[in-house]
Amino acid sequence: MDIDKNIYLKLINYSKTSNDKKDKIDIGEAILINHICDLNQKGYTDSYLLTQDKCCLRGLIKAGFTDILEHLDGRIWCLEQLILKYIEEFGFNVIQPKIYPVRDCDKSIKMIFGYSIEALEDTVKESLQTEIKILRQETGNLLYPYPNS
Repeated sequence: MDIDKNIYLKLINYSKTSNDKKDKIDIGEAILINHICDLNQKGYTDSYLLTQDKCCLRGLIKAGFTDILEHLDGRIWCLEQLILKYIEEFGFNVIQPKIYPVRDCDKSIKMIFGYSIEALEDTVKESLQTEIKILRQETGNLLYPYPNS
């Protein structure tokens, strides 16, 4: 994996020097972002970053690194998008039993799928779409355009 030290250091230094205690870019995400930028610069336009780290995505926007952001436009899938896509592809009855037992992986997913009892399909889909819409408002064009906004 090729790493552009300038991009990597820019991302890491932002997190070190930012007064924002919540929306930071950690080392692992910086490496992944760097790799996606590198692939896209080399013409591999079918490369994407899959993440549940919403703080990182908000941090990217707040940092305002246009040279990095331009290589990420529409190249990021958040966890909620992936789950919604899987529900569309495989059906709620297949996906819900796989997610519900491990819903503690993410606070948002836990609320969407039901804190103490399983949520209904329409509620889950609506909640996933709402979370995606909010994240899209916070992160501009970073998210892959699914579902269509």
